[in-house]
Amino acid sequence: MSADEGEVSLPSVLPPTISTVRYVKNGRGGKWWPMAKDEGRIYGGWKEVPPELLCCEKFDEIEKLLRGEYRKSRMPEGTATNDINQLRGLICNPSQHLWITFENGDLWWCTVIDDIGAREGEDDYRGHFWLTCDRQWTNKSLTGNRLAVIDLPGPVGVVAGFRATVCAPSEQKPILHAIRGEVSEGKAILSATKLRYEKEIEIAIGDIGWKDFELIIDLICNRCGLTRVSRLGATEEGFDVVAINSALDGRVFIQVKSKADQQTLKEYIEKFKERRSGLRDRMIFAVHKPCGILEEPDDMPELQVWTSKKIAALIVELGLGGWLLKKLP
Repeated sequence: MSADEGEVSLPSVLPPTISTVRYVKNGRGGKWWPMAKDEGRIYGGWKEVPPELLCCEKFDEIEKLLRGEYRKSRMPEGTATNDINQLRGLICNPSQHLWITFENGDLWWCTVIDDIGAREGEDDYRGHFWLTCDRQWTNKSLTGNRLAVIDLPGPVGVVAGFRATVCAPSEQKPILHAIRGEVSEGKAILSATKLRYEKEIEIAIGDIGWKDFELIIDLICNRCGLTRVSRLGATEEGFDVVAINSALDGRVFIQVKSKADQQTLKEYIEKFKERRSGLRDRMIFAVHKPCGILEEPDDMPELQVWTSKKIAALIVELGLGGWLLKKLP
C-alpha cells in the first residue's frame, strides 16, 4: 500500500541515533522513484562498480576503478572525486541518517538499515544497488500532516532544487522540525493570534448591517480576482451577481442572502445547474445569518458556501479587517 494513501504506520519518534539528514535522488529525473517507494528502497547507480565491491565497501578499489573509467572517458578529475564522495555518503553507515527526497510536490522521508543489495547493471525501473528501508517512504510528518513542499519553510523547499544524487542539506534543523511536526515558539504564537483574530472577526460579521455584508462579499470577490458583469444587488439569471473568473475562463454565480436554510440553498443549486454553461463555472452562496447548518453536496466541488467562519478567514487573508472595523457600531 502506498504512503500517500495514508496507510503507512508512522513511528511516534525518530530513533535517537538519527541527527543528520541526507538528500537522495532515485535515478536521473527520479526515474527509479516509483519502484523505490513501492519496494521500500533507495536506488543508486554507478553501474561501473561490480556488486561485490559495493557490498563489501571496498572503497580503495572503487575509487581506483572510477578514476580509471573517468580518465578513459576524458571526464574532469573533479567529477570522479564528486561521484566517489556521493557514493561513500550513500553506503557508509546509512542508518545514521534520515533520508529525504522530493517527488510529486511532496517531501518524502525514510530510514534505512546498514545492508547493501546490488546486482549487475540497471534499467529504467531499478538502480544498480540499493539500501533497504526499515521505516518506509512516507510524505507525512510524525504528527500525520502531509509534507507538501508549498507548505514547508523556505530552507526546506530550497533542497528540492538540488541536482546532486546525494548531498547533505546545509539547513537540516528545519527539515527535522518539519518531519517531527514541530512548530517554533514564534509560529505557535502567531498561529494562535491569527485564530483569535479570525474568531473575533467571525463574531463582528454578525454585528454589521445587511448592506455592509453585501459590500464585504463584493470586496472579497474583487480581491480574489473576480470581475462583476452584473450590478450588485440587481438580480440577473436568478443570482445577485454574475462575475468572470478570467484565470479559469468561467463564470461565477454569486448569491448573497440575509438568511437562508438548507432548502433555500438547494433551490439555488438547481438554478445554478440550469444556468451553468461549462465545467469551469462556479457558484458562491454567501449567507449573513444562516438558519441551521448549510451542507455542501459532496458531488459539487464547484460550489462554495460562505458563512461567517469562511468569510472571517477570507477577511483576514485578504487584509479587509480595517474596513470591517469601520463598519461596526
